[in-house]
Amino acid sequence: SLALGPSGAWSRCAPAAATRRRSDSDAVGRQAGMFPETMSVFGNRWAAALLVAAFLETTRFTDFQTQLGAPPSLLAERLQTFCAIGVLSSSPAERSGSERSTYLLTDKGRALFPVLVAALQWAQQWFRAPEGPAIALTHRGCGAGFTGELACDRCTELLAGAQISVVAR
Repeated sequence: SLALGPSGAWSRCAPAAATRRRSDSDAVGRQAGMFPETMSVFGNRWAAALLVAAFLETTRFTDFQTQLGAPPSLLAERLQTFCAIGVLSSSPAERSGSERSTYLLTDKGRALFPVLVAALQWAQQWFRAPEGPAIALTHRGCGAGFTGELACDRCTELLAGAQISVVAR
């Protein structure tokens, strides 16, 4: 599970600026290949904050906006992009007559968890806050804090950069 830690205020997790530099959610559909779609997830400075909020079970537009402080138009665009590439799904709210949507992580979105854990651990190591970590990771099964580790799926050996060969295909 994820929970905000001692220094975990949304103001410290979300970008300071509230303006857009560049973004084109329509371009995602026009670009082919792995890199453009991946950059649509990580290439926007609000994306990581929005994903963390989704992993913290934020599901409503107004809750995303309140927690992140993102401008409504920017937030709407990010949510639309994440739905278009299959990271989030959008469905009408359960209350009848409501035009509000609920945003949920898809399998593709949940598969980003190890990526976010690795980025979070790196950030908390290299940009330490005096109050402590911004987000605490806890294993729900045993209740203990955990550190994500990269291991070989064949032999289970823990891996570091020098132990991995990268081959272009």
